[in-house]
Amino acid sequence: GKDILGFPLTHTNNGWLNLDGSEYVDCGNSSVLRMGGALTLEAWAKITSSSESIIIAKDDNSSDRAYKLTMDSNQNLTMRIDSGSATAYKSGSTSINDGDWHHLVGVYIPSTSITVYLDGSSDGTNTSSIPSTLNQDDENIFLGKLGDNTLYWDGQIDEVKIYNRALSTAEITKNYKHGKSKHS
Repeated sequence: GKDILGFPLTHTNNGWLNLDGSEYVDCGNSSVLRMGGALTLEAWAKITSSSESIIIAKDDNSSDRAYKLTMDSNQNLTMRIDSGSATAYKSGSTSINDGDWHHLVGVYIPSTSITVYLDGSSDGTNTSSIPSTLNQDDENIFLGKLGDNTLYWDGQIDEVKIYNRALSTAEITKNYKHGKSKHS
């Protein structure tokens, strides 16, 4: 196959990350990714580990926290938001630890809600005590790892997207349908 730029794929994994539980990607700390308002985190992921694992994190697990999308200790998708003085999160109700590809999305609307979406459908919303802004810390963004912690992803991650706006349900469903054939 070919990647999105038309270059031949030289690896048999169709271009996704294969992380073994000790690997990760450090995306740096570009000012472009220091968002203060609405936010959407999106990825396709596949996992069989039963421990808490990180998909996307701008969070060092101490004082520099902004956002993260994880699989929690109950194997449910979770989005956490931190303003520097307040924290809110939402965990879904459906396990993603089944060895299948899942389209995972977390949407943060300041002062309003955090919603997690699993495979194109809402898996839960929190509207209680939602921070009005994100912490503008200088922590790097990591894929497959939480800052200096050891909560590594053991599985595959693909098509990671970070938006500086809240995607609508229709946009999330469209993205899910678009990537479904590659991840089935």
